[in-house]
Amino acid sequence: MVHYTYVTYQSTGDGNLGEYFNWVMVTPDRNTANTYFRALQQFQTVIDSDVNGNPGAKRTFTSVDRYNSQFWTYDSDNGENFHLAARALCGNPKMKQVNPDFSSVFGKIRVYWIGAYADGRFRTFFPHDDGAGGADDGDMLSGYSFFVKRRGIHDYWCLASSGYVILASSRRSRFIFTILQKSGQKMYPKMPITDDDEVKIEVLDQGLRIPIGVNSSNQLVVGAGLSHQRFTFHDLKARFSLSQGRTQHANGDESLSIVTWTNTESLGSADSFEIIDGINLNETES
Repeated sequence: MVHYTYVTYQSTGDGNLGEYFNWVMVTPDRNTANTYFRALQQFQTVIDSDVNGNPGAKRTFTSVDRYNSQFWTYDSDNGENFHLAARALCGNPKMKQVNPDFSSVFGKIRVYWIGAYADGRFRTFFPHDDGAGGADDGDMLSGYSFFVKRRGIHDYWCLASSGYVILASSRRSRFIFTILQKSGQKMYPKMPITDDDEVKIEVLDQGLRIPIGVNSSNQLVVGAGLSHQRFTFHDLKARFSLSQGRTQHANGDESLSIVTWTNTESLGSADSFEIIDGINLNETES
């Protein structure tokens, strides 16, 4: 299923054209859409193409704002700029050369107008909603807390227990995923996490954030004095597996399935995980 995003012109300089410049952006998945908007926020300009398919004018965006995972707004000196920028990234190799900051989404974006005709009628476009419901439609935002679920297997979750991150079926922990800022990178509230982001992971325990690191066996360990391990968000898909360990209790030893990380993809033995049910910590703590 492709991902749809509604985008509207929200100009501080010309409020009369807001309802005219409305768009639906179609991308292969949510990560592509988030990557594109993140790049627009960071770099703010796209070189469009002229009528002959050659590099043309610079299209500048003064603000790009997220309301939820499928609704974004922008401001620019021309409401048409969103369409012109996306059209420049549709597939012409000349445009890729002059827009290197958008190379990862090049050829993956299509934009369709849903604004108002001169007689007041609107073009309507209401695609299937692929969101997961809730305030943020299942989106993955930096600094939020999530449950971590094993893909494809019912009711297996990550749990912080006995100093490790383990797999369990009866209990689960909340984990905070936060983007690690790169040099020169702009940060925004409610910033979507994309596959290429480096992140730190913390366990949320009774209001405390406890770091997650790795031990000499690359097992995920939890402790207040640990240094954060740097992960790539894409690691959830193919760089975690399970290893066996044991812990002692008053009633005897217990076997544990410990989540283990590798910095290289191991598609033959890796498990795959996903994060769900994100909660804004600032809202829950207020």
